[in-house]
Amino acid sequence: MKHVWAIVCGTLRDEVEFSLIIDRLLTWREKGTIEGIVFSTWKDELGEKQALREKLRLNDVKLVESLPNDSRVGTLKSNSINYWRQATQLQAALDVIPRGTVILKTRTDRALPATQRLVAILSDANPLPKVSNAADNFKLKNFPIEFGHQIAVLQARSSRIMQYTDYAFLGYHDDIEKLINFDVSEFYLSRDLVANTQFFIYPFFRDFPVIKDYFHLINFRPLIGDLENYTLHEGKKFPQFFERVYAAFFQILLTHFRLLSPNPEKLGSTGQPIEFADFFKTGHNGHLVHDALGVSFNSKEILEDFVKQTGVENNLSTKNVLKLFSTFVPDNLQRATPKEMDELDVFQKDEAFSAHHWLRRTRIEVKSTKSNYSVPMSFTFPGVSSEEQAKIWNACSKSTNVPNFLFEYWCKHQLTPADTPVYLLSCAKAGNQYGILTLTRLLRGHKLSDEVAKEVVRINNFRASMHRLHGTINVKVSCYILSYWAYVRHEQQEVTPELSKQVYAVLNRYLPGRAEAFMLASKEPTKLEMFFDEQLSKVDDGKHQVRYRRLVELALELTKKSKYWDILNGLFTTKEPRNKANYEFAIRNSLLGVD
Repeated sequence: MKHVWAIVCGTLRDEVEFSLIIDRLLTWREKGTIEGIVFSTWKDELGEKQALREKLRLNDVKLVESLPNDSRVGTLKSNSINYWRQATQLQAALDVIPRGTVILKTRTDRALPATQRLVAILSDANPLPKVSNAADNFKLKNFPIEFGHQIAVLQARSSRIMQYTDYAFLGYHDDIEKLINFDVSEFYLSRDLVANTQFFIYPFFRDFPVIKDYFHLINFRPLIGDLENYTLHEGKKFPQFFERVYAAFFQILLTHFRLLSPNPEKLGSTGQPIEFADFFKTGHNGHLVHDALGVSFNSKEILEDFVKQTGVENNLSTKNVLKLFSTFVPDNLQRATPKEMDELDVFQKDEAFSAHHWLRRTRIEVKSTKSNYSVPMSFTFPGVSSEEQAKIWNACSKSTNVPNFLFEYWCKHQLTPADTPVYLLSCAKAGNQYGILTLTRLLRGHKLSDEVAKEVVRINNFRASMHRLHGTINVKVSCYILSYWAYVRHEQQEVTPELSKQVYAVLNRYLPGRAEAFMLASKEPTKLEMFFDEQLSKVDDGKHQVRYRRLVELALELTKKSKYWDILNGLFTTKEPRNKANYEFAIRNSLLGVD
């Protein structure tokens, strides 16, 4: 096979093992078995190992260094973090390797035996068959195809389905890339996943709901020992949901993966009959081996012989699984039905099956709802009469822009500070600068509930940061930035680096070259007023009317002095009724214009 690249991921836990794997890869590269080698690790991992770094350079092992992702995820408690570390390094390496290549993924330690086994198949005529061909071989018409070619893996297991060894695997670049995800399994599945499951399972969740449901519903860990005991004592009956899960799992395994035997020379014939129950205990001449992690499938032959067996008498569960495997229909891949959920409950209570609590959750499916609309859902708008309530609700139900309608209504009616958030929050979330400014003034005046205050802070921070990043700060945005900054300082809260950048962006626009002088003056109200008076006197010459007005607005926002309102009130034009309405609300409610 041509164009094979090796990726070595990990940290230098053991320099001896790392040196051994690199030595073997260099030998294979020299023989032409592989084309290139990439070592993907964390930045500074080789900081104190300059001699090793130099050896890698002289041997033309490409070094890819990534920033550790632990600092990015902070204190998040998720088992997915272990997988993300590996995925980050794998992705960084894939980014520098040409597409269309075959990837031999290995790691810095404990991976040499698995890597050697994978390299051994590179001389095969067709090491990685097409998934579509494999599906055709098993007559799985319309079966979902997730990869172009099979990925070669070792050590598949029952109970822990879709778990293979992640030390080393082999596949085409495009297919390996599909394995990478950065989902939080605790959010997506309401449970943790170990790395060597999370590596391989995500490409199948979309088209195989039955597999996803297995992880939602089943706590498989206690079943590892319990099902061994159940089957050793002649237990043969399984829930129908289990039969569907394993039929889908076997279909995936035989079509999308090339399952290798660690030691094929030690295996005998599989022997028949092969029952479904056999996959939960040791048997069949070493092809199935039970341990604390489940039953390992030591060959693909055990699965192939299971699904192809003929002329033998199998028990009912085996017949069910074989029928599900051979007669594929999309419904077989759907989540558990209500009937199957009921059956799972019955098996949960059967101590012969398992004495532990393995059914993680029950599901009650909503079958029907009442058709009549019995209780009105109309919202009660504060500060208006019952008659006005009906008008507002009717207008909202017909409006294509409810946030804007409520804002316009608020502008035209003298509502109180306590009633204002209901009318302005939705437009503020949508980015309406008047809405954000008025709500921030209410925040500064301590006129908001704790819940609303938190939301206003979030909106202010988000919108202000976006305007700063995009260079679109205008005077209204400047006012709500400075109003929030004044609030934070008055409350003796921390001025975040982002808020500080926003304030300096305002100063650089409207007070260029005066930022430091402003910061000094802002420490005392009297000095801040004097500072603005000085700046206004410099532009009060009739030639800088826009600049003069902007400084008046900033001065009023920060100092709240009525003298600045007296100036500004004479500068409004007939084209800015909304702006004036916002200011008049602030003056009327002593949010601005006070001495």
